[in-house]
Amino acid sequence: MSSPTHKTASIVTIIITIAAITFAFSQVEADVAAFVTKVVESSCAPYLVNGTAPECPCCTLLAVFDDRIDNTVACSLLQSAVSTVAGHNWSYAKTIHNQCGIPAGYPLTKSFDCSLSPAPAYADTEMRD
Repeated sequence: MSSPTHKTASIVTIIITIAAITFAFSQVEADVAAFVTKVVESSCAPYLVNGTAPECPCCTLLAVFDDRIDNTVACSLLQSAVSTVAGHNWSYAKTIHNQCGIPAGYPLTKSFDCSLSPAPAYADTEMRD
C-alpha cells in the first residue's frame, strides 16, 4: 500500500503536470493569435483600411482557416486581429473572404458572436472516414 505521503506526492505531480500542459496550450494559442495578427496587420491591412486588393499571405491565411480551422476559433482570431489594424473599416472586413475568393462560414463583422459559427464542412467528412 502507498503511504499518505506518497499519495500526496502523486497528486501534486499530477496537478503540476496538468498545469504545465495547460500553460503549454495557452502559449500555443497565444502564439497562433500573434501570428494571425501579424499576417492581418501586414498583408490584409491595405484592404481593411482602403479596399486595396488583399495580398497573397492574407488570402492564404483565410484559405487555411476555411479549410482546417474551426469556424468559431477562426472567427474570434480574425475579429481580434482586424481590430488591431489602425484605420480598419468593418465594411471591408465583411467582404475580405469574397475578395480572396474564399467562402466564409461566418460574417467577419465587429458584432458577430463567433460562438454561433457553424462547424466547417470538413468536420463531417472526417468523422465519417
